[in-house]
Amino acid sequence: MPDLRQSCTMEGSGPDARPSDALILFGAMGDLAHRKIFPALYHMVERGRLDDPVIEIARAGRTNEHLKERVGDSVQQHVKRVDQQVLAKLLGLLRYVGGDYQEPATFDHLRQALGAAVMPD
Repeated sequence: MPDLRQSCTMEGSGPDARPSDALILFGAMGDLAHRKIFPALYHMVERGRLDDPVIEIARAGRTNEHLKERVGDSVQQHVKRVDQQVLAKLLGLLRYVGGDYQEPATFDHLRQALGAAVMPD
């Protein structure tokens, strides 16, 4: 089986590769995000691999502060040695969009949250 980690490095990017403008995460308040994805985002920031906005989508009724509290709690629970500067940078990248995935308005809010990010062709 090939080592898939090699395909995730910037050095292996082709000449037509474009860096991303944002990362969108659906299900931001779920258990998988809390246990696995938030710590992974922390490590991406720590390694200098994540500088773009992270737009997290979950059901309506939450706020950016709810999201930041949940991410902070996740990192404190699942990362052995937390660098507070790295955590602060991650928290600064987060944006919350609330809504029902079945409603077109949710995706209108997502587009607004993306701001100047370029949509791929």
